[in-house]
Parts: sequence; C-alpha cells; structure tokens
Amino acid sequence: MKLFAAKKYIKRSWPEHHLYLVAVGGAAGGAEQQVLDNIVLYASLELSTIMMASYRTHRLDYLMHDEELAHFAQTIEMDSRSEHDFFLEEK
Repeated sequence: MKLFAAKKYIKRSWPEHHLYLVAVGGAAGGAEQQVLDNIVLYASLELSTIMMASYRTHRLDYLMHDEELAHFAQTIEMDSRSEHDFFLEEK
C-alpha cells in the first residue's frame, strides 16, 4: 500500500497519475476509495485545498469522481503554468 501514499511524479500528468493509481488499486484488490483519497490528500498543499472543496464524500462512484478531480487538477496546473509563463514573458 506504500504505492498509494507516494506523491505524484512531477512529469506525470494528473490523468496519467489517475490511471497509475487505478492500476495499483486493481492489483491491491479494487481499492477504489484509496485512489480517490490519494488524488485529494497527496496533492500539493495548494491543489489539495482546492480539490477538497470539490470532494464529495457522499458519492459512491469513486472512480468517476477521482477521474473528474484528476482532470480538474490538471486544468488548474495548466492554467497556473500558463499564467506563470505569461508573466515571465513580460519581463
């Protein structure tokens, strides 16, 4: 189960990380809830805070919910990178 607690590799996109976690969960016997927990809890502090606002504990479709959160996280990271690049170009 240490694979679930590992942070996302920096060069891996969030959708790729999601697929990785689903594969680990499948090998561990279908630990779908742990995939969702990892997406939310082991993200960076800023991203985890934002994703906690979108995390719905009452949902039972764990794989769909964590896929949505993974795409949401990827969008946020891409937007923050493009803003960062925009400000670097102005200097």
